[in-house]
Amino acid sequence: MMQKIIDRIIEKQVQNRTIAFEEINIYKYGYILMFEVVVNVILAFMIGMMFKSLGVVLFFLGMYIPLRSFCGGWHADTLWKCTLISNVILVIEILCIRSVAQYINIFVLLFMFLFSVMIIIYMAPVETSAKKISKEEGIRYKKKIRIIILVQIIIMTLLVMLELKNYVFVVVYVYIVQVILLLIEKLSCKIHRIKIAKK
Repeated sequence: MMQKIIDRIIEKQVQNRTIAFEEINIYKYGYILMFEVVVNVILAFMIGMMFKSLGVVLFFLGMYIPLRSFCGGWHADTLWKCTLISNVILVIEILCIRSVAQYINIFVLLFMFLFSVMIIIYMAPVETSAKKISKEEGIRYKKKIRIIILVQIIIMTLLVMLELKNYVFVVVYVYIVQVILLLIEKLSCKIHRIKIAKK
C-alpha cells in the first residue's frame, strides 16, 4: 500500500519533470525513510502509552534516530519488516528495563557503552545496497557521528551523575542495537561478495 503511494508520487514528479529519471531510486529511498519514520514514531507513541513508558520511549528515539541516521547499517527491505523490527526493538527495551536493567551493575553498563562507542567510531558509516556512500559523504558522516557521540557521552555522564539507571540502560541499549545493525550489514555484504565470486 505505502509502496504504491510512493510510486505514484514519484511517477507524478517524473511526469512534471520535478525530478530526473536517474534520481528515481534516491527519491524512492528518501520517501520510504520518511514514511518509515512517521509510521514508527506514531507506533512508538502508542507502545509508550500502552506500556506506560512514554518517557523512556521518547528518550530512546531521541538518542537512536540521530545515531542511526548517520551510522547506517542493516536496513529491512520492506516497510512492514522495518516497522515490525523497529517496534520489536522498542518492546524488548521496555521489557529489559522492567526485568533486567536493575540487576546490571552501572560499571558493566558503562563498559558496554564505551566498547560499543569504539566499535561505532571504527566501523561507521556503513553503506547499504540501497544507500551508497561516496568518499566525501563518508568523511562528512564520520564527523557528524563523532559530534553525536560526543553529545551523547555528555548526556550519559549527566545520567550517571543523576543516578538515572533506566535511562543509562536506554543509551547502552541504543548503542548495542546500532553495533548489531552495523555488524549484520558488514556480514551480509561479505556473504554477498562471496556468492558473486563463486559464480
